[in-house]
Amino acid sequence: MKGWIASLPKEQRMLPVEHGNTLPEQWEAGKRLFLQRKEPLLMLRIGDCEISLLTAGTLEEGWRLAHEKYATGCFEEGIHLRQDFISAVNEAHILGVQQDWGPDRVTERTALLLRMLGMELPMASAVDFHLTYKLLTDGTLFNYLANKRVLLIGYLSQKLRERFLDPLFMDAYQFLGPMDKIKIVGHLQTTHRDHGGSHRDYEATVEAASKIDYDVALIAAGSMAKPLAWRLWKTGKTALDVGFVFDALCGDGERQHRPALRDAHWPNW
Repeated sequence: MKGWIASLPKEQRMLPVEHGNTLPEQWEAGKRLFLQRKEPLLMLRIGDCEISLLTAGTLEEGWRLAHEKYATGCFEEGIHLRQDFISAVNEAHILGVQQDWGPDRVTERTALLLRMLGMELPMASAVDFHLTYKLLTDGTLFNYLANKRVLLIGYLSQKLRERFLDPLFMDAYQFLGPMDKIKIVGHLQTTHRDHGGSHRDYEATVEAASKIDYDVALIAAGSMAKPLAWRLWKTGKTALDVGFVFDALCGDGERQHRPALRDAHWPNW
C-alpha cells in the first residue's frame, strides 16, 4: 500500500488541469464535457462512501470503515456488485470525483483507488463530484432531458414522479428548466440504504428496466447507482447517476449542505 501511495502525483490531481482550480471553473468545464458527449452516455460519481465497496475495505479502518459500511448500505452483502462497479468506473464517459471537498483524506483515497484500477491521473473523463447539482440548478439538466423519455430509479422515484404530475410543483420549479417537456415513462423504487440497502433490488431493477421504453435513466440509488447505471448503459441507454438530485426536488434538507444545491433559491412549495 505504501508503494501505491508513493506513486501518486504530488498534488493528487484527478481533474484535467484545464478544468481550473475553482468550483465555477470546474463546473463550466464539466458542463461542456456533458453536453459534448454523444449518447448513450454513462455518467457516474465516486464519493467517500463508495471507496470501501470498490476496494473491499482495504483503504479504511476503524470508525471510517464502520461508517462507510453503513453509508453504502451494501458492503458485505453487496460485495458481489464490486466487479460490475469496477467495470462501471473504468468505462464511464464522465466520472465525478471529489478533488478538494469532503471528509478527511477523501481526495487522497479516491486518487489512490483510481490508480489501483489502472487509471492515469489526471483523467480526461473526470469532473467535479457536484456537477449534477450544478446541471440541475442552472437549468442544463432539464433542458437536456426535454423531449426525452425518462425513467426514474431510486428510493424517491415514486415521490418525484408524483411531483411531476402536480401542476403546483411544476409551476413552482419551472425556474429549473422546461420540466413540462420531459416525459416520465416510469419509476422503479429501490430500498433505502438505511433499510437494508438497494443492492437487494439490483437484478430485479435491471430486469424491470428492460421492460420499459425509455431514453434516459436518472438514478438516485446510492452506491448501487454506479453498477446499475453501467448495466443499463450496456443495453444502449443513457444512464446518469445524479446523487441527491431527487432529494433536492423532493424538498429534503440535504440540499442545504451540498455545493450548488445550497446556493439555489428553493421555493416554499
